[in-house]
Amino acid sequence: MQSDTLHTYSENSDLFIQKYESISSETLLSHVFTYFPPAPARILDIGAGTGRDANWLSRLGYIVTAVEPVAAFRQAAVTLHPTPKITWHDDHLPDLSKLTKRGGTFDLILLSAVWHHLDAKAQDKSLKRFQELLGPNGKIILSIRQGKDILDNRAATQSTLNTTRTAEHLGYRVEARQITQSVQTQNKEDGVVWIWLVLDKYA
Repeated sequence: MQSDTLHTYSENSDLFIQKYESISSETLLSHVFTYFPPAPARILDIGAGTGRDANWLSRLGYIVTAVEPVAAFRQAAVTLHPTPKITWHDDHLPDLSKLTKRGGTFDLILLSAVWHHLDAKAQDKSLKRFQELLGPNGKIILSIRQGKDILDNRAATQSTLNTTRTAEHLGYRVEARQITQSVQTQNKEDGVVWIWLVLDKYA
């Protein structure tokens, strides 16, 4: 994630924490949850924010590792979702150097509202890194924000094309592509939608 984005999140953490926690994980992930492996699969939640989704998934029986570079969000997670079932890491894309050194693989990598913060080069590098972190037949589920502005739409379309092309070049299979409305009231009124991609890693 770019440094200016991290700075924005850090400086406005209270506002973002309130927004994150107002969203239902069950509603947000309902369109793609059918692609999740059955619990107790190992899930890596990157850009986990306040732990909203990580907590929900852990309560469903998944083994969850959460990565979040913003200290204020990690601190909020400990307060709002105090559970030993989530392993937290201070790390960031595209390198995920700390997590990689830790070792181990995952059955699914989740990136909700994260991918559009990365430029094309960082996205490509992240997809390569995920190959090391995914176990055989692992999956990636990610969302790309598409705004009401035509320039945002073009950027989202280009990001989606770049991601699918790079993924296929690296040996992933694009299992699904879905478009959903934003679950945030203001974003919904502004016509914001999300492009969800499900990528499979062959064994």
